[in-house]
Amino acid sequence: MRKGGVFVALFFLFGFFGISFAQVEFSEDTALEFLNPNLTLYIAQGSQATSLTISGNTFSASGVPSGTSFLIKSAPGVSGITLLNFSPSGGSLNFTISSADYDFSQGYFSRWQTNASSNVTINYTIGGLLRNTYYIVYVNDTYFGTFRSDALGQITFSKNGGGGAETFTLKSFYGFTLNNELSPKEIEGFGWGETVIGWFSANRSNCDSNKDGTTDTGNYLNCPSGNSISDYRVLTTVALLRAINPNYKWYYCQYDKAPVFEWLVAGGKQTKVWVQIFSDSNYQNKVFDSGIQEGWNASELSYGTFPLSPSQWKDVFRGNWVSPHPQYNQTYYWQVKIGDDYGNWSPWTKGPSFILPSHPFAHAEFSMFPYPPSRDEQITFSNLSTFDETLIGCPTSTSPYLVSFTWEITGGGFECQGCKNPATCETLACQSPLSCFDLLGRFRNPGPTQVVLKAQTDLSEEDKNSSGTFSGCGPGCCQMTRTFSTKYPLPLWKEVIPKL
Repeated sequence: MRKGGVFVALFFLFGFFGISFAQVEFSEDTALEFLNPNLTLYIAQGSQATSLTISGNTFSASGVPSGTSFLIKSAPGVSGITLLNFSPSGGSLNFTISSADYDFSQGYFSRWQTNASSNVTINYTIGGLLRNTYYIVYVNDTYFGTFRSDALGQITFSKNGGGGAETFTLKSFYGFTLNNELSPKEIEGFGWGETVIGWFSANRSNCDSNKDGTTDTGNYLNCPSGNSISDYRVLTTVALLRAINPNYKWYYCQYDKAPVFEWLVAGGKQTKVWVQIFSDSNYQNKVFDSGIQEGWNASELSYGTFPLSPSQWKDVFRGNWVSPHPQYNQTYYWQVKIGDDYGNWSPWTKGPSFILPSHPFAHAEFSMFPYPPSRDEQITFSNLSTFDETLIGCPTSTSPYLVSFTWEITGGGFECQGCKNPATCETLACQSPLSCFDLLGRFRNPGPTQVVLKAQTDLSEEDKNSSGTFSGCGPGCCQMTRTFSTKYPLPLWKEVIPKL
């Protein structure tokens, strides 16, 4: 997003937070993250507005210019699903959305607000819907129209502005849906009973949106004729299981060939996970299939992940890849479905695409002998760092990728006695910084000691998520950290002949 020449890459919407911007145009897809409730969406490149306002769990755009569009989607890039697209003609448009109006169980916005003068025609595209399914649109609780979603799960319609604020509500017409705002939950929509019954309605609200006992006026299908309608409802505590808000995190310094995927569990408890990865955006060339993984528990509205830790990529799922994948500098596409203990499965949810770095990270690793060391005891630090699970070795010039090493030692009063040159492998006098391959020395002072080996490459990616023994240390940098306590040496002694 550009605002007065300043690039702003991410919005966070807190329950107590309010901020506004003026004259904005988004030069690339930009994350819009709601934290109450948790929801991450993306504002598409090219979206424009005179000003933006962020307050609580709501996001507002004012002055969307005529002839442009403001697009909210589920993920960055081509894999993002259109959720809301506003395109005014003949004047500008204001709109407001809230994470409270996002249907987590279904994956679309069920409510939004617009404000435009009556001479402005607004073209709407609403996505994230079931394909080839009828939906009802209400404006200020009044029936506006019935629309059938297309093969992409989108409906489109146009409407002139109302000369003031208008609240749009979207409900599924055919096919049962759950109204999660009521307790107990109510089933809404129409179902098909084949040739015996035909269409049947599960809830009075299908034809009586304001529940005043009379049928709404408008072009309704399969609603009872006449003015009165009985108060019938189907109640349930069942929810529809779905994996929503998919994303991923990289742990380059633990595994750099695939990220850890994550999603929000909605509509029940997750106990099973199934993940697939493809090398094409059409999801035709499958290169990884986890199969059904049992016992991957996650409660409703908590995050599920795959794998459970980055190390599982090589320890558990290495053989699930189709050779020669995964490959560096390649883009991949993934999808996930989740199940419960009752045999229910969510539909496939497609996550944002990810790209591997251009070449491997140098994974810093070392050993030390003896361990733990004693004061004044000579100790050797041996470099065991790898590229793609292959030892780098000395001299580093034989490695296929550029890498440099730096040792950092705090505590223990370390006295360096020898530094192996990475280029020549000669053991030379120590200099600061300790840019050595291997290291030789001793500790003068007992007590807490920390040794860090950093491996630096020319990569621009950065591991910001790993912590503990193996973690990131900046773009293209991985480090290993080892903490211990230098001991006091054993006392000197000698044998003597006992005196009688």
